[in-house]
Amino acid sequence: MNNLKFGKRAINLMICTILFIGLSTNLQAQDDSENEPMLLSITEFSIKLGHNMAFQEGVKAWKSCYLDNEGEWTWNMWNRMNGGGTVYYLTSFSASWADFAAEDPAGQACYRQAAELIMPAVETVEDYFSWTKPEWSMTSGDGENTVVEVAYFRTKNRSLFNSLASEVMDIIEEAQGSKRSRWYEAHGGGPDGFHYMNVFPYENMEALDEPYESAWAIVAEQEGEEKREELLEDYRNAVENSWMYIFSLNEEMSHSGEEE
Repeated sequence: MNNLKFGKRAINLMICTILFIGLSTNLQAQDDSENEPMLLSITEFSIKLGHNMAFQEGVKAWKSCYLDNEGEWTWNMWNRMNGGGTVYYLTSFSASWADFAAEDPAGQACYRQAAELIMPAVETVEDYFSWTKPEWSMTSGDGENTVVEVAYFRTKNRSLFNSLASEVMDIIEEAQGSKRSRWYEAHGGGPDGFHYMNVFPYENMEALDEPYESAWAIVAEQEGEEKREELLEDYRNAVENSWMYIFSLNEEMSHSGEEE
C-alpha cells in the first residue's frame, strides 16, 4: 500500500477501498496534444465466480454517486472477451503524475459505494501504467470505438524492438496514408509483464469481420519479400513473448464526460 494522499484516485478506491485515482480523459479521446505522451492507467479486476452482476451494479451505483457529487474524472470500463474468468479493465489517462495524484472530493464522497458494493465482488486486482507513443501511433478519430484488440509484447532486446516498430509503422503510414493503431510503453511492471502494448480500435463488433491486412503483408507489398524477412528476423530477435486480448466497452460503467 502506498501512502499517496486521497485524491482523484478512483481506480485504487475500487481496488483497496481507501485511495482514489482520477485522470484527465478516456481511451478514445486523449488529450488535444496528440504529440505529447500521456500516462495511461489500467486497473485489471478479476471477478469472483457468480458475482459479475453484483460488480456491474456496484460500479453503476458508484458512478451515479460520483456524478451526483459533480465529479469531473473520466474513465472507460472494458470487458475482456477472451482468456480465463470474468475480467474488466478500467482505463484512464493523465497528462502527468501530478495530475494522477490530484485530489477529488467527489470520489471521497462515494467511498461507501466502492467499499460495500464493488469490492465484495472482486477476486483480484492489478495495476498497470504505460506512456503513449505518439510517434508510432494513429491520431484519435472522431468516432467512438467500442471494441479493441490489444497485442502485448514482452521483449528481450528493447533497443532492437524500438527500431523495428518505428520502421514498420513508417512503412504502414507510407503505404496507407496513416498509422492504424495506438502504441504504449509500459512504466514499471512485474517480471512477466508486457513492455509494449499495441491497441487496434474498432467501431463495433461488426468491424472485426472486415478484411484486415497484416503488417507483414504490407511490408512485403511496399518493400519486398527480402525486407520482410529481414524485419521478421529482427522481430524474432527482439520479442520474447506476445499475446492478444479482445475487449468490448461497457458504456453504462464508463464515463466519457459527454453524457447528457
